[in-house]
Amino acid sequence: MSNRINPPHLSSFLDYVRGCRDCKTLPCKRGSICIPAVYGKPTSDIFVVSENPPSTVWQDNLGEKWVHSLGVVLGKRGVTSMLAEWLEFDNAKADNRFFWIHMANCFPEGDLKDTWKLCSGKFIKEALLLVNPKLVITLGANAARYFFSFQSLKNHVRRFLGNGLNCTINRQSYACIPFSHPSWKVDRWRRDNAALHYNTMVQARKLV
Repeated sequence: MSNRINPPHLSSFLDYVRGCRDCKTLPCKRGSICIPAVYGKPTSDIFVVSENPPSTVWQDNLGEKWVHSLGVVLGKRGVTSMLAEWLEFDNAKADNRFFWIHMANCFPEGDLKDTWKLCSGKFIKEALLLVNPKLVITLGANAARYFFSFQSLKNHVRRFLGNGLNCTINRQSYACIPFSHPSWKVDRWRRDNAALHYNTMVQARKLV
């Protein structure tokens, strides 16, 4: 794939997020290995917004590996690998196409809602301007709330399946896919809404 994003600008932005210490006034749940987790390549065209990094990022010092290769994290059964499966991406395609950012890019102690507000307000709009993605994927209700006046994730999925769904930031509109969060904590939601989840996967594969 050819580059879409200016490599020096991308590198500078990733370093900017990874160097953030705004929440470091509070103890970090992951201790000294907690590096704000964000990932993208110059080829990235799918903008993924999750709630928090998967816990595997900081196990066995995977935080450092996340910085260099999303594929290492995809090798484990986690959020990144599940989304790749839903889209029928192999590791190489996921690595080249995902730009991955979170509502909160690390795990400080305290109320996560405050961290989501601070972190997403600081980074997401700037990241969207940098990436100018083909589409946005939100993972879970909290990520969807960043873009939409919220009723329920189920309603947003139905809107997506009915007429498509766009999110507008800085007067720029992006096609949006609202997935449930790829976590075991949401397995019951997917079981209870199996047809919605299946049809979302089918439609998403056409869009990507």
